[in-house]
Amino acid sequence: MSKSRDRRQQNRPQGTPKGSTGSASKPQEQHQRNIIYGNHLPLYKSVQDVFIKVAPFKNRVGNPSLLYDKFIDVWHWSSNDPLNGIVKEVKTGRNGSNQESVIKLFLQKFLPLHQWARELKNDLEDYLQRRRELVRKLGGRTIRLRTEWRFMSGTGAHHPLESGFVWHHTLGVPYLPASGVKGVIRASITPLRPGEDASPEEIRSYFEKVMKVEELFGYESIEKEDALLNKLSDDERQRYNRSPREGSLIVFDAIPTALPKLELDILNVHYPDYYGQHEPPADWQSPNPVYFLTVGPDCEFEFALAPIARNSDGRTDKEKGERLLEEGEEILMEALNSLGAGAKTSIGYGRFRRSTQEGAQETASAATTAVASAPEGTPSPTTTTTAAPSGQDLRFEELQRQIGALRSGDIGKADAAVNSIANADLSPAQRRELARQLDAKLFPPGSDKKRQERQDKGWYKKLQNLIEKGEAE
Repeated sequence: MSKSRDRRQQNRPQGTPKGSTGSASKPQEQHQRNIIYGNHLPLYKSVQDVFIKVAPFKNRVGNPSLLYDKFIDVWHWSSNDPLNGIVKEVKTGRNGSNQESVIKLFLQKFLPLHQWARELKNDLEDYLQRRRELVRKLGGRTIRLRTEWRFMSGTGAHHPLESGFVWHHTLGVPYLPASGVKGVIRASITPLRPGEDASPEEIRSYFEKVMKVEELFGYESIEKEDALLNKLSDDERQRYNRSPREGSLIVFDAIPTALPKLELDILNVHYPDYYGQHEPPADWQSPNPVYFLTVGPDCEFEFALAPIARNSDGRTDKEKGERLLEEGEEILMEALNSLGAGAKTSIGYGRFRRSTQEGAQETASAATTAVASAPEGTPSPTTTTTAAPSGQDLRFEELQRQIGALRSGDIGKADAAVNSIANADLSPAQRRELARQLDAKLFPPGSDKKRQERQDKGWYKKLQNLIEKGEAE
């Protein structure tokens, strides 16, 4: 043993677990250190401190995904934790002495923690706003869809309680990765494949649909031994069997627009002994429910697509980009409506429909167009009396909410907030109003000194220009 290690052991306070760098000032922190060293978790000192502060499940939870995937240890919670009593209830037989009871109790007590994460809500809103700006600059579009029933993804992910779930690593919310979105689209064309006795016309029709999907979302080479291709001519086989390439659309992750409501569901194994290959199925065998986490119905997710459409000279082709977006959105909607995303789609999980807000805007817009094109003197239908809010109005309201959510005097987010106003597609009057609101938020009464210290900052000058002219420059 090295001399430095000897000195660390000599300086270790009495009662501190071996390997600890010091005693804990609070019994709860000492308890968590016992968990770390008692279970030989290979964590660095900085990570140990995070574990000690986060693992007790306080009412303020920063990232639930860390608690669910990384810091889970349901057999050691102290009496001060919201997850307390799991071991006691299982040992006393109140909920059955088996692992399923532990899983059930853990998930039931974990559910409300996701709603406590207030910081998570702010981070989610900031992330979505930044991504919307990116998609807009790329000439893309966002698509808001709602779950018709429950949604879950990641059941095959490894988890200590064998109850996998996919979380966004930095946002801590359930989501559908972009790879999963593209996978749903690919899977949606599989049922369209004709049988081996199909005619050449049916085969051509199928491969034309495949080519359209793969042109938009990327594709891989088709197996040369495909029996359907063998029924076509050499030229047709060569056309349908191309080399892999990227798609014409960029696909983004599907992210919930607000903290989703999490729900518990079960898979009931009615004949456990039979499936364990011990006994034949019988009614006297006790059901063995398997508990897992899901996203509840009517949760809004935001999908996003952006075109890769350029002319021969390398410039963006807006007309082509719009066509690609229309085709891509149509294929995406069909896949999510007919097949669904995530796990358990065969029983209705993962189906999406258009958000009612988006649908109402489209309906009102279509009605307004119909009235404008109707012959003079035609009575206006009642559905057109309420005009849909314009894109500028919606953006203005969204920025107003973000400014209102800022802490008074929070200079740290001033630069980003000013740029959001300056880059937004708004009228000068709307920019001036937002700039005034932001200025009042950043410099509340009594902040004269703080204002004077920041007059040379670029964002401050830009903010004052927005207040005076409605423009950043």
